Amino acid sequence: MIEGEGRAVIDGEPARLTAGDLCCIEAGEAHEIENTGDVPQRTLSLYVPPRSYE
Repeated sequence: MIEGEGRAVIDGEPARLTAGDLCCIEAGEAHEIENTGDVPQRTLSLYVPPRSYE
């Protein structure tokens, strides 16, 4: 989370997020990210394949 605040739910487990927080979502995990603040939320997402899909 770069700016703002929010809530992540990863495989049914909720977690509060604030600026500077990091959450890791593994391949195949059900997830959602929600803005719970009064200002726009800014996030940075990196996608790294866990394996080759060949």
